Amino acid sequence: MAKKIKFLIIFFFNVLIIFLLLDFFIGKKIEKIFFGSKVNQNKQNIGTINLDYHHTIKKNLNVKTFYSKFEYSVCSNEYGMRISCDKKIEKNKKNYDLMFIGDSFTFGSGLNHNKTFVGIVQNQLKNLKIGNMGVESYSPTLYYLKIKKFLENGFNFKELIVFIDISDIK
Repeated sequence: MAKKIKFLIIFFFNVLIIFLLLDFFIGKKIEKIFFGSKVNQNKQNIGTINLDYHHTIKKNLNVKTFYSKFEYSVCSNEYGMRISCDKKIEKNKKNYDLMFIGDSFTFGSGLNHNKTFVGIVQNQLKNLKIGNMGVESYSPTLYYLKIKKFLENGFNFKELIVFIDISDIK
């Protein structure tokens, strides 16, 4: 019995060493085979530091970027809120019927705007002015700080939907 356990430990250790060596020497080639050549290629940095609520997306964006192997477009308005790249940017509009805030799910990481749930809601409720303040890696504390700052800057929302994610317990 002791010989079997010793054999299994040595076998496991050898497999682990082989796996690590293969990953180190040919990991990038394997990644290209399975995920294609677009992985992290020409990834646009769409984020910026914000002194009031830590980070946000850059203002007035119209770029293509990547999330894993998925290329997608990101556009933002003059306030750093994600918008559809297909629509004309309305300047100085601070009144919204419905505003969403959340993290990467609300932002729509890896998806063009019309495929995000906020984009789908906008396409269904075309008579309402809908905004998206969601940003990757946000948490309830950042939701509060960002909402507070937007209200201080004259924004009005008839309704605010805060999308709390399971990973937001902070």
